[in-house]
Amino acid sequence: MNIIFDLDGTLWDSSNAILRVWKTILIEENIPINKREIEQLLGLTNQDIIEWFHANKQLPEDKALRILQKCQQEENCYLKKNGGTLFPQVKETLHELAQVHALYIVSNCQSGYIEAFLTFYGISNLFKDFECSGNTKKNKAQNIKLILERNKIRHAVYVGDTASDYDAATANRLPFVFAGYGFGAVANPAYRIDCFDELIGLINTLEKKGDA
Repeated sequence: MNIIFDLDGTLWDSSNAILRVWKTILIEENIPINKREIEQLLGLTNQDIIEWFHANKQLPEDKALRILQKCQQEENCYLKKNGGTLFPQVKETLHELAQVHALYIVSNCQSGYIEAFLTFYGISNLFKDFECSGNTKKNKAQNIKLILERNKIRHAVYVGDTASDYDAATANRLPFVFAGYGFGAVANPAYRIDCFDELIGLINTLEKKGDA
């Protein structure tokens, strides 16, 4: 079984760490921001974030891009040294899953963000591959397709916490597992987990049913 994960809201919550970094930089730019606004930005592509700054903070796009790049550079450094907050049982469950399944990550984050996550927790060896919009300038559906093609994957599931994650999985004809503890909402998902370690039993069930 191949399992592809979203990152923010699925494997960890980095919002407090990101808020700390971004606030420091944005205060220098006289731009107020709070934790809820940071959470709204998690999982968005860079272009979406730039448009958000333009619409909500009235920033010209060139200034928004400059600030975003500075924030993300500092964010990667901070997270690589300090980490975020793993959801309960994530590390233990990933170790167990990796013994019998191939694991991947696809996120809308910037370049270096996934590497910061993997480095801090020492789990790079658990994942076969990963991709992000910061590397490719592509959306999540396109990056999932890249992972599928690059690794010659015919069958997989995608685990995420938002409606856009569901849409990306559906675009690739993948079963979607909704992380109900995350940041988003999905109406009537076919598969749902409310704690990360529930994924072990669900994957076993899907394999027996031949649904993935």
